Amino acid sequence: MRWIFLVIMGFGILNAQIVKTSKNTITDTTTKLQWQDSNDVKTITRDWKGAIKYCKNLTLNGHHDWRLPTIKEMKSIKLYKDGIPGMVDGFKNNTYGAYWSSTPYKGYPKFAWGLNYYSGFVGYVIKSYKGHVRCVRSVK
Repeated sequence: MRWIFLVIMGFGILNAQIVKTSKNTITDTTTKLQWQDSNDVKTITRDWKGAIKYCKNLTLNGHHDWRLPTIKEMKSIKLYKDGIPGMVDGFKNNTYGAYWSSTPYKGYPKFAWGLNYYSGFVGYVIKSYKGHVRCVRSVK
């Protein structure tokens, strides 16, 4: 049963419907998530608590309901194309290094999950690390 669930989940990711909604955001109409895609995602680094605060305080395109994404949400825009890790088409701003998720690493309170879209690395990172930040919001 688990195997079937994972196949279905993976199929949905392959069929992401990415729509550019502005020069600073991208919306995935499949997951109903709007992603920050401004230059800040390449230049802003924060520790884990700072990343959460940055997203909470972000105002972008008139929206104030931004948050740090979960690791599951982050994986929805991760893609392997011809064996090379990256992001689904449409994202312009990305840089090498770990991006923070809001998902803490269970059992180890000093760590949280992160993802590097260039290397494909998904793993836990110490919360004091200065990681990159890409905020997300839910859309109707």
